[in-house]
Amino acid sequence: MNDEPPAAPEPGDTLPLGHSESAHRLLGWCSHCPGRSAAAEVVAWRSWAITLLHTVDEGVCSGA
Repeated sequence: MNDEPPAAPEPGDTLPLGHSESAHRLLGWCSHCPGRSAAAEVVAWRSWAITLLHTVDEGVCSGA
């Protein structure tokens, strides 16, 4: 995953048919993008979730 978060899609931007809006919003790409696979997207989502859990566990996110 990149160190910098991808730019969020601008309101009104449309994705090609079949692409995942949530994956593009969070990862900057999805499994339907050229050169990407479903397995790569699953790994990216899992990495994101694990990072989020560690961030919360370490107290970086206070939740308040």
